Amino acid sequence: MSNSGITRLLTALFTVMLLLMAYAQTESKDSVYYRESTPDSVRSEVSAYAEHSTDLKHLSLFYPEPVLFPPHRPASISDLNLPHLRFIPNEANLLKWTDGEISAIGYMRVYPGLMQIDSGTVGICQSFGNLTLSAGAEANKYGFFNGLITKYGLTGNVAYRFSPRLSFTAFGTYYFGNPRMFLPPSIAGYYGRTSFGGYLDYQINDYWGVEAGARTVRQLDTNRFESEPIVTPYYKINKKVKIELPIAEILYHILKK
Repeated sequence: MSNSGITRLLTALFTVMLLLMAYAQTESKDSVYYRESTPDSVRSEVSAYAEHSTDLKHLSLFYPEPVLFPPHRPASISDLNLPHLRFIPNEANLLKWTDGEISAIGYMRVYPGLMQIDSGTVGICQSFGNLTLSAGAEANKYGFFNGLITKYGLTGNVAYRFSPRLSFTAFGTYYFGNPRMFLPPSIAGYYGRTSFGGYLDYQINDYWGVEAGARTVRQLDTNRFESEPIVTPYYKINKKVKIELPIAEILYHILKK
């Protein structure tokens, strides 16, 4: 192709581009185009605005497949959070949302010369104002001389706070099966047992408090349920850790013997 032919082709392309640009400038900036899938609520809202607006002169319907940008709101951070690391030992939040979470807890207790207990729990917790519901599944492994037992169970509690210093908690834990081997008396006291009950928690101040109530426990030797009182003063080190002294339980078993 000669130089004159190339020049004429470029001139024609440039002219077409100018015509297209001029046509685009003649289109009203307030034109609104509908798709067939446009919601009726959007159509009616735009039509109402068109009747009362002096800027929106017409609703253009020239294109069979025009583009409509739907109403939107500013982006916000989701209430649902991914798992994240925490500074609390042996605890991790698997999933967290407003006033609730799914967490996993694992810990190990070593009693030199006696036994070792490995425990793990996965649970869900949800708060509704002053009411808090919790449920979970747990597994405990008891290792001692010439013996190893793994025990599984379900646990849950319901707590209601009457005031900043007074609350009530109903709890329950159910373990599946009984040990298939004889447990030495020194170990039986650490073995998880099915129990349920309730107690009032009164916080005297930011550090001291007392729990009072009762619970029913299934005994390992007789497989029968027996009730015992709960009177437990405690000292809070922080929101997660407190030191307890189960006075009523100790006195009950001393007097029972």
